[in-house]
Amino acid sequence: EDNEVWVLAYNEILGDPKRPKVWKQFKREIQRPIKHLAGIDINVSGCFIDSAGHNTKYVYDFCRRNKDFFLPIVGRGDSGGGYVKNGKPLDEDENGNKYNDSLQLYIVNTILTKKTIYSYLQNDEPGQNYVHFSNDLKRRLSL
Repeated sequence: EDNEVWVLAYNEILGDPKRPKVWKQFKREIQRPIKHLAGIDINVSGCFIDSAGHNTKYVYDFCRRNKDFFLPIVGRGDSGGGYVKNGKPLDEDENGNKYNDSLQLYIVNTILTKKTIYSYLQNDEPGQNYVHFSNDLKRRLSL
């Protein structure tokens, strides 16, 4: 595959995921356009959120309210296949029946994903399978 990756921004949002204000700030940051050097705005078209850990319920609640943009994921090292498997429904009624408009949980093949990212980071020449970091980002992260 002729993939080339551009890392345009990095941000950390500090706070407790149990607090709505943290999710509000997160949504605002992700949906803020990134200004391209050519003067155009680049918009994020969607966002995966890792739902593993101690705040799964809060991730699901946020994604449920913002299904058109934010999708919950969980990593599995044994998921096989491609990078991301189609979602499985999370919402069900008291009899265990899944709702038609249920929130979907997507499974990320962590082994394949990490191998790919690490191999791309080894490339010194821009082009196929190379990761570009914005100059601003390099200064902030000391790359």
